[in-house]
Amino acid sequence: MINYSARAAKALGYLKRKYNDIEVYVEDTSSPNMWIRLLESILPSGTKLRSVNLLAGRRRVIEACRLDQKDDGRRKLYITDGDFDYLLGKGKPRLKFLHRMPCYCVENLLSHKKIVSDAAFTCCTKTTFTEINSKIENVFGSSEAMVRALFVVYATSEKLETGIKTVAFGVHRLLSKIDEKKILDEAKIRSRILEVVKGSIRSKGSLHFSRTRKEITKRAASLPIEKVVSGKDFVFPLIWLRLKELRDFSSELDHFKVHLAKAFDKARDPLLARSLLKLAS
Repeated sequence: MINYSARAAKALGYLKRKYNDIEVYVEDTSSPNMWIRLLESILPSGTKLRSVNLLAGRRRVIEACRLDQKDDGRRKLYITDGDFDYLLGKGKPRLKFLHRMPCYCVENLLSHKKIVSDAAFTCCTKTTFTEINSKIENVFGSSEAMVRALFVVYATSEKLETGIKTVAFGVHRLLSKIDEKKILDEAKIRSRILEVVKGSIRSKGSLHFSRTRKEITKRAASLPIEKVVSGKDFVFPLIWLRLKELRDFSSELDHFKVHLAKAFDKARDPLLARSLLKLAS
């Protein structure tokens, strides 16, 4: 995939104008069809959208938007994930044409139980909705509080700029096989929390770490799970593992995300729906 600079983004959108009635820029590095289907689920019928612009990173999207603040007649929208913003209490950058997802990332919106269940049903030949729902119910098991604590520590480390790996530390490394099924292992999560805490304290000191962690823990207590935990790196991989256990489930990961996007409910992000409908009018 070609990585376009923030400065090249506007020209990229201009080159694609014959394919698109609106220009959409996202921080993704893959799955353009997922984005097209998601946006089409909101846009009025007949709106032309054949391509989205993948800018490979949140900073590039924000910088590209910052460089494109003129009301020049182009219909454009820059979309970023929430990432750790909600845990850190960060406001959205004050930029025109910028939309921030109301959750950690777009996969949190696509991981909604009904959307996943409907999409999975189309990828099975015999499995019932009841069986699918039972399989994807509560993928955290009894470990949600521990997962929240992990992401609080991750957010603390990010705010302190310790350089410690956070969400890039794969969720598969926190699983254990029990009765032939892979589930979250609280001992491994606890060990990972301790590892990040120790590393952060070594880097920034115990007092600084403790104060920051306390502040973020308090904020996290009032937030829904989709604003705290990464859907892409944590929630969705767990759902995918469960679906792959279904005897007749057949799909590839990227294809399945396209199925999910087609069933996207605009009520999950009404501000995005409002922005897109305004652009299309």
